[in-house]
Amino acid sequence: MRHLIGMIVPFALALCCSAERAHADVRSVPQGYPTIQSAIDVSFNGDTVEVAPGLWQESINFGGRAITVRSTDGAEVTVIDPAAGRCFTVTGQEPAAARLEGFTLRGGNASQGGGVYIEASSPTIVNCVITGNTATDYNSGGGGVFVAS
Repeated sequence: MRHLIGMIVPFALALCCSAERAHADVRSVPQGYPTIQSAIDVSFNGDTVEVAPGLWQESINFGGRAITVRSTDGAEVTVIDPAAGRCFTVTGQEPAAARLEGFTLRGGNASQGGGVYIEASSPTIVNCVITGNTATDYNSGGGGVFVAS
């Protein structure tokens, strides 16, 4: 009997760990998570991060996830204005299913893409206002948006 249990338990664990998630989760900011990035960090492909109106002083990065990050009430009242760095970074093969929707992205500063920096990815950006961002590399710039490969 021990031998049988010893064979079944590892099999069951492997099956659980390799199974696809059956549903997508909705993570609410700030109700469930204090920051947008903290909700992103625990998200999986297909999840949605919903953000309440406010001034969010942080930089966000999807970290390779095909998730949707959207405001509940639109760009007029939901602003990402980082204390330092760029507003939104997408690198590492995020597909079009990686979606940012309904934010104002302002006040970002980086060598390239102070507002939005996209590299080797194809995110979807919808109903966003990108304004008042700067790039310090004037040769390749992209204060608002910089896209590479």
